[in-house]
Amino acid sequence: MAFFSGRLVLTTTSALPAFNKGYRRVFYQGITDHRGTPEYAGRTVTLEPAEGEVCWGVAYKISKKEDQEVAVTVDSYISKGCFHRNLVFLLVI
Repeated sequence: MAFFSGRLVLTTTSALPAFNKGYRRVFYQGITDHRGTPEYAGRTVTLEPAEGEVCWGVAYKISKKEDQEVAVTVDSYISKGCFHRNLVFLLVI
């Protein structure tokens, strides 16, 4: 199975329903460097702390090599001030 994340196509070995407590998914951040246009910024999903909320999604398992590739891509966005990293814990069902 493969899915698209930003500019990367990742091959997954498994996909499981998952959630994290104390966060919600929002689309506040408009961005133009990797989606959208200067006139119509694309929306990027953000997890924000939200007491009492539960955010559902899917946890994908990817290879260590692909994990490193994603980290390089995310680090390039962090260096531009677009993102920051937070450690969140997922509960996989």
